Amino acid sequence: MRSKSIKSSWLWDTLGIFFLLGIFYAFRIGSYPLFTPDEGRYSEVAREMVSTGDFITPHLNGVVFLDKPILYYWMQASAIKIFGLTEAALRFWPALLGILCCVFVYFAGRQLFNRKAGILAAFFLATSPLYYAGAHYANLDLEVASFISMSLLSLLLGIHSKKTGYFIAAYILAGLAMLTKGLMGIVFPMMITGAWILILNRWSLIKEARLGIGLLLFTAITIPWYIAAQFANPEFFHYFFVIQQFSRFLTLHEFNNQTPVWFYLPVIALGFFPWTLFLVQAMSTNLKKVWRNPSSYPIELFLLLWVFLILIFFTIPHSKVMTYILPIFPALALLVGNYISQKNFKLGIYILGVIAVIIALTINTLSAHFNTKTIKPLATYLNTIIKPEDEIATYDIYYQDLPIYTKRRITIMADWHSPTIPNSDNWVRELWYGMPFQDTSQWLINHQTFWQRWHNPKRMFVFLHVDDFAEFQKNAGSAVYPLGRYHNIVLASNQLNEKSIVSLK
Repeated sequence: MRSKSIKSSWLWDTLGIFFLLGIFYAFRIGSYPLFTPDEGRYSEVAREMVSTGDFITPHLNGVVFLDKPILYYWMQASAIKIFGLTEAALRFWPALLGILCCVFVYFAGRQLFNRKAGILAAFFLATSPLYYAGAHYANLDLEVASFISMSLLSLLLGIHSKKTGYFIAAYILAGLAMLTKGLMGIVFPMMITGAWILILNRWSLIKEARLGIGLLLFTAITIPWYIAAQFANPEFFHYFFVIQQFSRFLTLHEFNNQTPVWFYLPVIALGFFPWTLFLVQAMSTNLKKVWRNPSSYPIELFLLLWVFLILIFFTIPHSKVMTYILPIFPALALLVGNYISQKNFKLGIYILGVIAVIIALTINTLSAHFNTKTIKPLATYLNTIIKPEDEIATYDIYYQDLPIYTKRRITIMADWHSPTIPNSDNWVRELWYGMPFQDTSQWLINHQTFWQRWHNPKRMFVFLHVDDFAEFQKNAGSAVYPLGRYHNIVLASNQLNEKSIVSLK
């Protein structure tokens, strides 16, 4: 009878967490435009995948885009197919994987510690501002963090229970992580588990973990697309692994977001707030226990290695992004959740829980007000007047969400032969890398070609920064008709067949 009651509580806990987080994470998820560059860029790749039917080679504005693996685009394409091309659909998978990872944290926390620890850990993770924001942002970081975290939790559960099924799940999830963002999907599980084995001298785990089956599963998931992408694009392996995976990690000057070595410490403090109020105590308590007798606290050791090794890994590059650190959040949630479960902080947790929920919901509510770079208002207007034969262009700039909101390939004017392109991490280099894979001369054009088309009878609409408008008018040598402005973005045309619109700012 007791066994049946325990199974029932597992089921109701899981369903309750999934249902409540489903409501919590669905709040206003499609109420604000796509953020640029990431949401616009990656969503457009998925849209073009659906439009062209090419599910092997990703394209961005018609240009081969091999910076990242394929799984995220497949997921986004499936959401577009099922729900349509909306902001909510494009954020469906980040939100769903964010919820699934929280459920997984509950499951692991209950198995490894106790029911209270599992519930608290899931709640702490779900309401952490950075994690919540990542689950409402259509890029790859939350997805790969979820796959890596669930893989590591499966490994830990396998170590704890010695059940083969958990190890199998770990290999599958690691494969999905590698198919989402590359080598980190396998590097992190290997690095953390290897360090754990080395410290505890637990070499028997290599046999227990069913590595042979794991390698077969991992390769069956990952290798087919990588091979297919190489056949379709002969330079893929060099570009993806050498330039995007290794050079991006090791280089000192070729990528943006140059930051100090301590960058992730305030990110964690704010991103895990308000639960960071207990983080120092939880980490200190577990570090002391592990330091004194690591073999008596193998679970805590694994979680601490998880946090510190990934933190060190992402601290090494000079280029850092806030959401890269998301893979450590489930481990932090478990460490803090287990610590709190042993204390009598009931009222304090309720108060902080309310604060955490309010903070998270505020993030979504204010998102629209912070999104001043979106092209959506101007693109929405343009869609009401444009004809199939008209051309849409951008002038020395590229708005990453423009193709997805107009559902068209965009003509982009820039100096595509500049010798400085490789030295700047921006949209020019992003597209420039993909230019050798196809002939892009019709839509990635230089200044001379742009002005030739501007003076043709064919109607052209151009988007440009407001600071460039005076220069644009001077260089045009003919009438320029401004149709609208939104913040710093101006929409103009070489013909005026419709009534001009007022500023959308």
